Amino acid sequence: MTFTGATIIPPGMFADLVSYIERGEIKPLVAATYPLEKLRDAQEEFLAKRHVGNIVIEVR
Repeated sequence: MTFTGATIIPPGMFADLVSYIERGEIKPLVAATYPLEKLRDAQEEFLAKRHVGNIVIEVR
């Protein structure tokens, strides 16, 4: 088995990714969404390592 990674993202890749999301072609996996006021709760969930996906903090 071979794992290959890179720390340099080719130009335009992030913009392409955002456009795929906006068109609904791919959907990020979101484990939970918290308002900024519940940041402590979000951090506790993150540290518990029981989630699958991203934890989103809403800033309004």
